[in-house]
Amino acid sequence: AYAPPTEPQQLWALATCAVLTESNGRRHDMLGGCDRSPKEIKAWQDSLAKWWNTHNREELLETLSWIEDGGHRRQFDEIAQDLSAASPAQLVHIRRQVEDNPSVSNKVEIVLTHQREFGAKSITAWDYSRYVSLCGWGYIAGYLTEDEAWQRIMPAARLLQRTFTSWEELGKNHVVGREFWSLKQTQKNGDQTRQCFEKLKTDPASPWRTL
Repeated sequence: AYAPPTEPQQLWALATCAVLTESNGRRHDMLGGCDRSPKEIKAWQDSLAKWWNTHNREELLETLSWIEDGGHRRQFDEIAQDLSAASPAQLVHIRRQVEDNPSVSNKVEIVLTHQREFGAKSITAWDYSRYVSLCGWGYIAGYLTEDEAWQRIMPAARLLQRTFTSWEELGKNHVVGREFWSLKQTQKNGDQTRQCFEKLKTDPASPWRTL
């Protein structure tokens, strides 16, 4: 039978998406980061439609399945595989081929910089911290019940707990994953994301410090 998570477990699980929660200026101690007021319900329905092309329960479940099935990790891993198989000369050639496409070039350079450090972990924190956030937003938007959200969040949080050794490692993986995902968004507000990451590491009130 399903036993709902305890409050400490809930707070721990919500801290796995703290970078995103902080970036959005939301609360770390509430599912979805806010109350389910009519204004917030509408705001998160609009946000899920704009950023995730998700307009209802069915599409939200499809989006969550997409993350489970590989999310952005798949592309990161494919590029990593190609690059690690390339000779130095081939690497020069690959970089030259993509230099006219900033978005692809950005992905290649990020993988080159981080693939050895991340290894099999890939960009799991980027994918699964957003998974946790999506379950919370889906609850606010009315696409998941509270129980359904936690039933999906807890396994995702446990996977992150097994994968990373510290909040800092998890946070860095999320930040790098975001920079891999979108050069445009990184140029627009990547600094803000990194500032949120630094704040979570150092602020005594941060969930990463209090938990």
